[in-house]
Amino acid sequence: LRLQVMRNHSLYYNGTRVKLLFHTGFGQLFKDGNNYNKQPTIRFTQVVEHVFRLADKPIAFSVLVHTIKERYPQADTDTITQFIK
Repeated sequence: LRLQVMRNHSLYYNGTRVKLLFHTGFGQLFKDGNNYNKQPTIRFTQVVEHVFRLADKPIAFSVLVHTIKERYPQADTDTITQFIK
C-alpha cells in the first residue's frame, strides 16, 4: 500500500500567493503568534507550481518526492518531504 496525495482543489491564486478557502484544522498547523490563521497561504513559486501539476491527480507520495528530487537534485530529500507535507 502506498500513500497517495493530491493537490487541494479548494485553493485559489491571489497574485504571488496561493490561498486555501478554509482551514480544516488538520495537517500542518498554520500558526501566527497565538492565533491560528483562518486562511493559510504559501508563495506561488516554480516549485509549488510543479508540485501542483504533478499532484493534480492522485500520485504516490514517494513518487512525488522522487520526481521533485530529480528536477531539483541539489535539494535534500528531507527538505522536499517537509515542503510537500
